[in-house]
Amino acid sequence: MDYNCGINVESENLEELKEGIEKFVNLDEETLNQMGKNGRKAIEENFTYHKLAEKFLKGFILFFLIVMLGFAGGLGYSHYKDSKANTDVASKEAQTSNKNTHEDTTSQGEMQNQVNSQTNEVSNGTSTKTLSEKAKQLREAFNVNDEEAQILADEIDRADVNKDGTITMDEMTPTLDRFAKEGKFQPSAGGTTNEAHHPKYTAEDARNMSDDEFLDAYTEGMSDDEAATIHESAQESNEYMKFLRGQVEARAKGQGGNY
Repeated sequence: MDYNCGINVESENLEELKEGIEKFVNLDEETLNQMGKNGRKAIEENFTYHKLAEKFLKGFILFFLIVMLGFAGGLGYSHYKDSKANTDVASKEAQTSNKNTHEDTTSQGEMQNQVNSQTNEVSNGTSTKTLSEKAKQLREAFNVNDEEAQILADEIDRADVNKDGTITMDEMTPTLDRFAKEGKFQPSAGGTTNEAHHPKYTAEDARNMSDDEFLDAYTEGMSDDEAATIHESAQESNEYMKFLRGQVEARAKGQGGNY
């Protein structure tokens, strides 16, 4: 019908096929010749190998383009989804990072506040703690710092069993013994500070004595145990020997001290 080169009949319809044949028989020669020309033209223009190959190629190219467009669209959509997913992940990570940073900053601030508070408490505690009168006297007498003076005063209060204000050799504690060996304390002889226990020599005499002579003179009148302890401490520490001589000098200047 498209090329006007024949008569169309329904497939497998014998009645239409019979009618079609009868139409052909009744056609005039000119019409039949024209149909033949039309048929040849239709074949030459549409059904040669070249024309069929061209149509196939066009169809293949069109199919290929459609496939490529579909593939490109799929890749583009996949890339869009991945990009969106990465953006969402990055956004969540940024939010988490900001949150953690805020929490860390807050935590550090709280910790710093606690440290500052504790420092202030310690500072306030230190500033409000004052030396006792006894500690001040010991600081001057034995040339010790404030902390040592207070420790020494507290230890003397604990060790002074008979509460007579002096520490005898029998009342010495490990802490007081350490101070004595460092030349920062001297127990009294026999527990008193009477003149009977004061050295029977002047500070000038002491300066001219050797260490052995000075120790013998210094421990004169002490018990054997007390004298032995002082001799032993002086041998172990040169500072202790300087302390003993300093005590004599201090007494000569009226600065007191236990010896």
